[in-house]
Amino acid sequence: MKLYLKIICLLSALAMMSTLVSCTDDKGTDTSSVTDAVTEAKSYPSPDYTSHPDVMSIDGQNVTYEEYRYYFLNIKEKYDRADSTFWEGNSFDKEIKAEAEEYLFRQYAIEALAKQYNVSLSEEDIKTLDATIETNKADFNTIDEYNEYLDYLHHTDRSNYRLAKLYVLENKLFSYLTGDDSDNIIYADKELVNKFIENYVMCADWIVLYNDYGDDKNENKTLIERIYKQLEEGKSFTDLKIAHSEDKNTNASNDPQYFIEGTHDAYIDDAVKKLENGKYSEIIELPYGYAIVKKLEKDTKFIETNFNAHFAPLYEKSMFEIMLDKIIEKQQITYFDSYEGLTVKTVE
Repeated sequence: MKLYLKIICLLSALAMMSTLVSCTDDKGTDTSSVTDAVTEAKSYPSPDYTSHPDVMSIDGQNVTYEEYRYYFLNIKEKYDRADSTFWEGNSFDKEIKAEAEEYLFRQYAIEALAKQYNVSLSEEDIKTLDATIETNKADFNTIDEYNEYLDYLHHTDRSNYRLAKLYVLENKLFSYLTGDDSDNIIYADKELVNKFIENYVMCADWIVLYNDYGDDKNENKTLIERIYKQLEEGKSFTDLKIAHSEDKNTNASNDPQYFIEGTHDAYIDDAVKKLENGKYSEIIELPYGYAIVKKLEKDTKFIETNFNAHFAPLYEKSMFEIMLDKIIEKQQITYFDSYEGLTVKTVE
């Protein structure tokens, strides 16, 4: 759920039945320029990592290197923020591998849960998906441009297609579990949702500065210290967030963020748990930047106004994740010899 840019871009595109579209990063940069600035090499073959040994097995199903690589490299970029010098003196191999596995465990749990409820992709689903991918290929000037963009996403044709199928399957499974065909196995009863909001939903906001794209870490540190001083002087947290925060999902909104634990990075969860309503944290140093988090009181009127649009779906998605977690708890994981050699220096 703590998805980095390229994962978000791909999955958001899939939600609109499109696997490859331009999107913006969290600093507002239009990544469509990637396809505009592709090299003029005569040939850019589709990335192929089939010669690499499989990494692990989940309930007897082997996880390929290219499948694992996709998650590993995208999560790695969350740390270095496109700055290769970040890894001089820093090592987050364990953290990256653990987060990559969270995505993989969930991925295989979706397939297991779908099988449990006899939910599968129909021939029509596959035809629609295939047609969408072919349409997206046609949006590129050449197949070389398409292959280069796949490589930019750390994808291959196979890993892209597998994740696309998985996302369509997840949506179909979720619709089944929350629909009439299953007698609403997951049902957003108002009383249950209100208890869920009371006990599990957090309300907060945050200011984040990322050390990326050539940013000077010391300049960011100076800026976050200046922001903190302005907060102490009584300046509006929301105004400072809109002016300075580089989290594009929150920096343009006056609304507070309502979320459950695990939706964002752990530093947000941990800070909110420790704070009283209306209080903000000290400056939090992240592996890839700085943050200040403010805990807010839940607004009854806001909750009521947004009950059906936000909170009922949040409850349904949380119940869906609980179902997946129960499967994940029982998964049998076997790590192969090749797994130990996977580091930020070897996974490319």
